[in-house]
Amino acid sequence: MNDQVLGGDSGEELVWYDKLADIVQKHLKIALYTARDVKRIHKKNMGAEVVRKLRMLSQETKDPGLRIGIVVIIRNITKDSILARELYKQKLDDFVFKCLDFPPSIYGNTDLCKCAILTIQEMASQSPEIEYCHSLALKGTAKITRLIPDYVGEGEWHPQMLASVLATIQIYLVQLCSYRQLKGCPIPPADLRALKLRDLANTLLGVLKMGDRELPLEWSTVDFVTDCLTWIAYLQSSAILSLPSNKGVLLFVALCSSPSLVLRARGFLGLVNLRHPDCAVYGRVGRFCDPHWPKSQGIEDFIPRLAESEPLEDLPQLMAELFGEGIANDGTSEPPCTTFFARGKVCDAFEPAMRLVKFELYGPSDPDESYEALHKELFGSVRIDSTIRGAMLASLKAQEKYYEADVLQLSILMHQIDDLKRTGRTPEFAHKLYVLSRVLARNGMQRWPDMPYFSYAITRSQTGAEYTDDMSSCMSNPSSSKYLVDLAIFEGILNFFGIGLAKICLYEAPDSYRLAGMDHVKSARKLCIAAPTGGMHLGPMHQKICVILRFITNQLLENPPWDSNARDSWLYEAKEALAALQHDRSATHPEIRTAITDVIIHHKKAQKRWGSLVEELGKFEEVIADAETFHCSPTEVQDETERIDVAPETGDPKPDQSTISSTELKDDLSAKTDIYQAKLPRCSWCRKPSMGLKKCANCGNVRYCNQTCQRNHWRGKHRKECVSPEIAV
Repeated sequence: MNDQVLGGDSGEELVWYDKLADIVQKHLKIALYTARDVKRIHKKNMGAEVVRKLRMLSQETKDPGLRIGIVVIIRNITKDSILARELYKQKLDDFVFKCLDFPPSIYGNTDLCKCAILTIQEMASQSPEIEYCHSLALKGTAKITRLIPDYVGEGEWHPQMLASVLATIQIYLVQLCSYRQLKGCPIPPADLRALKLRDLANTLLGVLKMGDRELPLEWSTVDFVTDCLTWIAYLQSSAILSLPSNKGVLLFVALCSSPSLVLRARGFLGLVNLRHPDCAVYGRVGRFCDPHWPKSQGIEDFIPRLAESEPLEDLPQLMAELFGEGIANDGTSEPPCTTFFARGKVCDAFEPAMRLVKFELYGPSDPDESYEALHKELFGSVRIDSTIRGAMLASLKAQEKYYEADVLQLSILMHQIDDLKRTGRTPEFAHKLYVLSRVLARNGMQRWPDMPYFSYAITRSQTGAEYTDDMSSCMSNPSSSKYLVDLAIFEGILNFFGIGLAKICLYEAPDSYRLAGMDHVKSARKLCIAAPTGGMHLGPMHQKICVILRFITNQLLENPPWDSNARDSWLYEAKEALAALQHDRSATHPEIRTAITDVIIHHKKAQKRWGSLVEELGKFEEVIADAETFHCSPTEVQDETERIDVAPETGDPKPDQSTISSTELKDDLSAKTDIYQAKLPRCSWCRKPSMGLKKCANCGNVRYCNQTCQRNHWRGKHRKECVSPEIAV
């Protein structure tokens, strides 16, 4: 075969990528032109052989034209999930990444790089399984980051290439957030370093820096960059915190004062993510405003209870570490001790245990009593060991106080998780405690369906509309104390705020979805306004949290800036509340408090460094339209004190969760082949497209990629629909 396809003086053939793909197909004696061609390959079971031929040619040829042809074929293959799986099994994706490294000085390599970038984006957006996208992200993030400066300046294809690169990075960052849940372990340190997220964050900030740009900034670029930065903060906060001159933090602070609601929300979410334990290590450990919540709504349909189904293989060892051997063995080896040694004497554990339970269920006996102060009074120290914990649980069970024992056990876990999150120590242990706490909370709801505590506990530090029913159940339960009801309302405030932020920040969410998010933030603000004025009977610590949330919710909602007198008053009260919480060494929601502190303290520095960007944003047509769509009248602040509504808005429209595809970009690089344009049938379970789907042998009404999808669909709902015999699992 002639290895000089692009020979000659003219470069016109460089744009005819499909013709180059035709040459490759004829040489290899394969056909991937249409959907029927792909179906024929599946029927003959030739998928592995087709990919093998492409892989062998990719290793042999050095001609840029043939390489372009191979890349185009790979791009078409990604449309069919079954063929794409074979592509990844044989590691043909490595060839596409390798195409980014060929020197641009050689004739044809520039166009090869362009085609490779679009194909890499397509591989990311069309990945047949999340695990493959994880692999792509680990291989490609650092490589693609190096390309960003090349496409910021002038160039015929530069805007399109920059958009494609940023879209790919965004997909990678979002998908990496599910790594912990799917793998059951953190991203390995070596892989995390290989991502070079600090370099990525620094490069993205450079894209926004006015003095470093050759061309005017576009809204689409700002939209991509700010979204990517919030995900970097979510995955690895040190990547942004370690940047020189604190410029990453200052950008987030500056965005909190921008004329765009979306950017204000992303700015604050970025600050919260920076101050929360990293998702790459901890996973989604009960965090305020989990930005992955909207993205995970479709995932849970296919991978049920991601965060709560993770097995705890060392459960006995963990229980022994927390509550002693007697509790871990459930008293089978020897009866657990019901006394403990403190303050120089042996003490019976029953009375301290009941006081802690009453504190959890009914609140402090006086306004100055706290969880820490109660521990000092009872045990002489804020921290207690497994012996004391085990003795308290054993004493309650000895008196047949089983509900109280379950309450105490779960409350100990939740307070310990708060402490570990605040200190940032032992992330793996904190994750185990979190998984155990979720298991105990759900078990408690099943064991004590008429008791309210576990309905509250299951909503604690969670983001998601699915928790509003549990919150309402706790509030309406006649057994709930006023303290427990107010705690449920407080968790509702955080949940509403978290849901609202996540919806507003979601990339390419429709206006209706963001308006629903805005309504959730308004609901949180209503409750925050009521809390300090006596509308709710929260404890001092929770009231202070409401004071600072009242300030930041209004800061995010108001555009144009709200009444200066009200703002100054609420700002002063927020500063006082933050100082009081710091003085009391409170462990409650440090990420929220620190994020709001950043907004207050760094406001002037942020305006000095990024003020020109914020001013420029106000001139964008998209931002002007945003301000008109999401305008919030300052008079609403006064109206919201008149009525307190804790019920969330129902019927929120779901966002379009489809990831941006390169077909949506202006793509003149190739005339699409039929296979690329075709709408292929989709698997009834994972919804991935393929021409090789297998019908259910009995009913014939559903199709599957493989046996795994068939089994999962059978477990889900097809068991009730299908007339076929039950599949042995």
